[in-house]
Amino acid sequence: MKSSLRSLPLRAATCAALATLLASGAQAARLDGRITDSSGTRYLGSAIVRIAELNLTANTGKDGRYSFANLPEGTWTLVVEYIGAKKVSESVVIGASDVVRDVRLGDDLPPIENVLVYGQRAQAANALAQQRAADNITSVITAGDAGALPDGNIAEALQRAPGVFIERDQGEGRFVGIRGLQPSLNTVKINGVNVAAPDSDQRATALDVIPSNLLENLKITKSFTPDMDGDAIGGTIEVESLSGFDRDGQYLDFTAEGAYGDLQEEWSPKLGATWSNIFDAGEPGSLAMALSVSYQDREFGSENIEHDGGWVPAEANGNLYPEEPELRDYEITRKRMGAVFNLDWRPSATDEYYLRTLYSDFEDQEYRNRIEIEPDEDEGSIGATSASFDAAEYKRSLKDRKETQDIISAVIGGSNQRGDWTFDYSLGYSYAEEDEPNRHDTDFAPLDDYTLGYASIGETPSYQIDPRVNDPANYVLDEIAVENNLVEDEELSATFDVTWQTELFAAPTAFQFGAKVRQRDKERSSTVDVFDDFGDDDISAVDFAGGKLDYSLGDMGFAWNPGSVRRFASGLTEDNKDLDKSFTESTVGDYEIQEDIYAGYFMATVDLSSVTLIGGLRYELTDFESQGALGTVYENKDEDFDAAGFGVSKQDGDYDYFHPSLVVRWDALDEVVVRGAASQTIARPSFGALNPSSLAEIETDDGETELQIEGLGNPELDPYESINLDLGVEYYPEGDIGALSVGLFYKDIDNYIAEANVAGSVDLTPWTSQVGLTPADIDDADVLQFVNGGSADLLGLEVAWYKTFANGFLFGINGTFIDSSADFDGRDVDLPGSFSEVGNLVLGYEKHGLQLRVAVNYQSESLSVIGGDKSEDVFQDEHTQIDASAKYDIMEGVQIYFEGVNLTDEPRYFYQGDSAYNWQYEEYGRTYVLGLRVTSF
Repeated sequence: MKSSLRSLPLRAATCAALATLLASGAQAARLDGRITDSSGTRYLGSAIVRIAELNLTANTGKDGRYSFANLPEGTWTLVVEYIGAKKVSESVVIGASDVVRDVRLGDDLPPIENVLVYGQRAQAANALAQQRAADNITSVITAGDAGALPDGNIAEALQRAPGVFIERDQGEGRFVGIRGLQPSLNTVKINGVNVAAPDSDQRATALDVIPSNLLENLKITKSFTPDMDGDAIGGTIEVESLSGFDRDGQYLDFTAEGAYGDLQEEWSPKLGATWSNIFDAGEPGSLAMALSVSYQDREFGSENIEHDGGWVPAEANGNLYPEEPELRDYEITRKRMGAVFNLDWRPSATDEYYLRTLYSDFEDQEYRNRIEIEPDEDEGSIGATSASFDAAEYKRSLKDRKETQDIISAVIGGSNQRGDWTFDYSLGYSYAEEDEPNRHDTDFAPLDDYTLGYASIGETPSYQIDPRVNDPANYVLDEIAVENNLVEDEELSATFDVTWQTELFAAPTAFQFGAKVRQRDKERSSTVDVFDDFGDDDISAVDFAGGKLDYSLGDMGFAWNPGSVRRFASGLTEDNKDLDKSFTESTVGDYEIQEDIYAGYFMATVDLSSVTLIGGLRYELTDFESQGALGTVYENKDEDFDAAGFGVSKQDGDYDYFHPSLVVRWDALDEVVVRGAASQTIARPSFGALNPSSLAEIETDDGETELQIEGLGNPELDPYESINLDLGVEYYPEGDIGALSVGLFYKDIDNYIAEANVAGSVDLTPWTSQVGLTPADIDDADVLQFVNGGSADLLGLEVAWYKTFANGFLFGINGTFIDSSADFDGRDVDLPGSFSEVGNLVLGYEKHGLQLRVAVNYQSESLSVIGGDKSEDVFQDEHTQIDASAKYDIMEGVQIYFEGVNLTDEPRYFYQGDSAYNWQYEEYGRTYVLGLRVTSF
């Protein structure tokens, strides 16, 4: 059992005791009710409910419920507002007893026009209503919004929101950034619980592991209040799964689809089902259950050209040439399975208890064929845009790995109202695992050097490969590395919040305070067996070759046969193993980081008629420990010997921060909301940036000794610090489903973190000394390490307009425009990972059972890696992707749909210094989806 679980019994007992103590108490006069559509079956969450004379406001929950406690006797005016409906005003009489008043909206509309009930427009109304009702600056995506476009996972659904961009992996959305800032600067939660991350180097959770049909709501909060975690400079992403109380009675939904990828020409199935219902448990309709499951088996791939080591100047004329071009072909089978099970119990109007669980299993089988080319500059003629080499070393390799990522998230908690007091508490647990068993990386060495040339540069340089490269008889088996890797990330959290409703100078006021404890352990264990001694005779590669590769970016010739490699590797013994290298690489693959966070806060919310003020202070203390190893592998080709060694690396420390904040909401007009916010937040370094383990690879060839370290962690990193200022104006026309918003934001950031080449400043002794060398023996070093930069600032403008029309047409457009500047080692650069422009355009039509959508997503270029100078900086190129969907209701509750993803076959491209110099180019092809959905209420 890990140390993060050491307090579990104590905290569970504490929460149970609190629930028992709060189960009784006197209640004052209350007004409770539910806001629904005209049929009374669709609940309207985030409706704004006011008691005008008392200056009291409440927002309905997802189940449409609202409540006012401790009301004075009298006759008052109840006002209800909701996006797409006319404002409703009713009189309500409050006496000594509690009152229940339900309100239906949309009675003035004929059924065919009742947008509160029918189609995707109802989902848009729900999302905009939540955005309008929020005190913070917020964007919302509902399950229906996510289903309107071909977004296969939560990351892809989030990219449609204003100011949000995604990082893709193999063409699928993976990590999510907000307002141009890299994903590590955000907080991700599932049902209020901070989510563990299965990736070994990430703090942020890769949201491609969670299917989009498991969600009910996605909320992006872009400003900060003290009751929120203080480690969110970009914002907080809240994933909310469904509750049985979200719908009236039993609900069933089933989807089945097939996806066709034109790059691999394969069909892939996907199935999903959702069920919820409400039961009697003591009180009528007091218990709700919800269950959702999803399964996808997808076969696809990608084709890639990249340059490990970049482009370097030739000694003869200074023209740039590629130090190590690589051609890569990927074949992938990706399976996703997810499940949600939620329970809600409401024994009374003032008490609520809940259990929220989510399980996600992500399995990725990948075969990567690769050719690595090392041209000999001394044997080359290098021009500005072309070159030819009489000698180049071609190394071929096969990666065969099956990776499984699991995420478990569970939270149990409750809420009790006692007069003017509300008590909220929860105990959360999140576990993530990445298991990579029996991975095989196999290298094949050429028998000779061969020629290489290219006639042009750019996104896909036209490499002329020597035909002999594509004959497996010209290769011998060089090395097989068999790895077993396991990453575990575990977090336990406990929260307790108290809210007191009172008056301050005749203004309704809520004082809130609370505490939170988070204990997190992340560790990686690795076993690597390196086999490179296969006897006196070379082993020809012919027996390992497979069929011809279908690779459109050039001629890679043949593929390797994974089955043949595995059969051969299974017969290897200790006599074939490089013991020193195996031990060293196994050791430096291990690390453990423990992180405990203790937080407390105080916050006050004051309602001054049309103005709401929220202010307070949060304190967070972070205590951490880390342990890993420094390893070195040395290959001397001149003298034909290898060496390896390692040393231990440990680090511990703590830091604390105060997080003040102020949020102002002004309902300037009935249709206009103005929000302003100021706060101070941090972002803790990613685990990859903190990783104390590292591996140095040293090679001596032709009298030159080169050292390379990639992804060198830095346990002494300080967190980002940011002062955040926000101002936003939103216009919601009464009776329309639509909104126009404009927002300004500014962030003053210190201690930003970037990956930089520190070979000229870092002491290489800890690595060179392990193999009997000194730093003076190194002729060329390339060391990429995470370091703190100086200061940075970011100024942005965010605009969004969404509009539906009576004739069925709709459109949405949003754009975020950012100017960032960072001081790094005397240079003025863009903030690494930030985008200057992010935007979305959605055009649609919805009427008579037909729903059409076309979506365009755009991201401008961004700085990815800071090099030694501008010519060595690496940029991610701009990216524009077009997706489309068509859905048709063939009968009530039965829908067919067709979707197209990446219709223009947009690639992912990185370049060095100038767009003519490829760093990485990858294309994925188009995907087409045909599906059926059946829904029953």
